[in-house]
Amino acid sequence: MPRSRLELRSPPWIALAYIVGPACGLTAWLATSAICYWSPDSASGAVRLWPWIMAFGMPVCLMVELLIVTPILIFFRSFRWPWLNGWSAAAIGFLLAGAGWYLFFGSMPPDDSDPPGWQVDVDWTFAGWLHVAAMCARTGIVGVVAALVFRLIAVRSIRRPPQVDRPPSG
Repeated sequence: MPRSRLELRSPPWIALAYIVGPACGLTAWLATSAICYWSPDSASGAVRLWPWIMAFGMPVCLMVELLIVTPILIFFRSFRWPWLNGWSAAAIGFLLAGAGWYLFFGSMPPDDSDPPGWQVDVDWTFAGWLHVAAMCARTGIVGVVAALVFRLIAVRSIRRPPQVDRPPSG
């Protein structure tokens, strides 16, 4: 099986990617939240919420990175799987963030005091499941953006010399 043309950069670059990736992902989530529930107060509310989202969301993202992403990176460094690239990392990030949101917030009963879209009222209908899918997709943006930013910072392409067809020596 051919090896990947991608390789990890040095540890300082990887450490930077561990911080910048989730910060960009959480910022994208906050921006989509403000857009989905747009009102004159939502933009200023999003600006006021940003420090709280970073304070509480970054530890969650870092925990996911340490528990799930780090083992993948360790094995990638050894085996250099050809299937692990920016697109597959974005898909993995999307699934992790969306499933994590569903497991955490989707399992709680809805409360009337919650803001719109915070928790899911799964009424086991098609419309209820569409709402769940939309909320998971919006949260999946955190994983997609974090994975793509991580890929841009911590991974580089290996430049291979061009293959020259040589006549067989004989």
